[in-house]
Amino acid sequence: MASPERASDTTKENPWALSTYSRKFSQYVQNAPAAWIEAEVVSLKRYRQAAYLKLKDLNDDAFLPASSFVDAILQKVDTLKEGSKVVLYARPAFWVKRGEISMTLMDVQELGAGDMLLKIEELRKKLAAEGIFAAEHKQALPFLPRKVGLICGKNAQAKDDVMQNAYRRWPSVAFEVREVAVGNSPSTPREVAAALAELDAMEGVDVIVISRGGGALEEVVFPFSDEGLVRAVFAASTPVVSAIGHETDQPLIDFVADFRASTPTDAAKNIVPDLATEREIVAQMQSNLKNALLNRIEHEQEMLRGLLSRPVLRTPQGILEPKLQEFSELSQRLRASFEIALERERGIFEGVWQKMVALNPSSTLERGYAIVYSQGSAKSSVHDFKPQQTVEIQMKDGQLVSSIKEINER
Repeated sequence: MASPERASDTTKENPWALSTYSRKFSQYVQNAPAAWIEAEVVSLKRYRQAAYLKLKDLNDDAFLPASSFVDAILQKVDTLKEGSKVVLYARPAFWVKRGEISMTLMDVQELGAGDMLLKIEELRKKLAAEGIFAAEHKQALPFLPRKVGLICGKNAQAKDDVMQNAYRRWPSVAFEVREVAVGNSPSTPREVAAALAELDAMEGVDVIVISRGGGALEEVVFPFSDEGLVRAVFAASTPVVSAIGHETDQPLIDFVADFRASTPTDAAKNIVPDLATEREIVAQMQSNLKNALLNRIEHEQEMLRGLLSRPVLRTPQGILEPKLQEFSELSQRLRASFEIALERERGIFEGVWQKMVALNPSSTLERGYAIVYSQGSAKSSVHDFKPQQTVEIQMKDGQLVSSIKEINER
């Protein structure tokens, strides 16, 4: 039975031989286009007529082998070492006998510090345009943190610089330390970001310090300018202090951190207050308060002495004497006014009384007059009576009942 031409023609009864599949797969891989690739050399083996490299992605866990047997390429490979950042032009190849995919180097060039710094500058501009570095996103550092999160290298000098100087300033400060790879390691950004996330979620950690001592650019600036790490610092809810390298080193996390310390020692000076200085401040404040209180007391005493020296307080009764005289005068005036008013009202009353006496019917009767009543009412005319009519005559001292005998008109 003839071997199938295409993979779709193979069956369980008529399969390909492994060598057939390998050759066809090799042809398929060789048809893939060549490309420029950026990577890091993690291992390098150089032989007389060959070179074998293992390449890793600069930011991810992706690996591929590469090789070359061309003298011109081998000369360029000789300038490389493990850890070198390179840009290479390569085509994929499948080695049938080994069953391995590899990259065939067609050109290779080490990615120099200038190239990396250019890439970092481009990334800085990109992140700045997003507003990640803006001042309004910065958080204030706590005056006295309950616990300080510290991310540093294993047994690193930067760790001692931060902790020892912090202890000198504030002996009771507490640390939560995470030791990670902070050197020229591809895993540095990932490990630092993971430690940052862990400390950021921890209760009681009020500030986080990312610390590393000085070193070459590929150890200090490059790892701490990783975009993923920068975004992790931006996303942290806990204030972050960047203490990477020396004053002249400036990785991108310096721009996004809430506080940029020039050195690990400088970080310690800014995360906790100085106990001796604070004691001096408290003592000075106590002294100022005491002086202010004494000055206020002296001022009030001086005012009190001034008040006591006034005549009115030396002889308090003196202020009453004019008022007593005024009161006496007003009393006399009031009494005189009252007597005048009373005399005036008495005269008015007497006049009214005399009128009332003169008009009183009783007074009229006293003078010999009488009042004649008929049927309960007083009469004033002879026409109000009839002969034989009974009438009552009111005298001053009694009443007469009589009958009319005769009526004579005037």
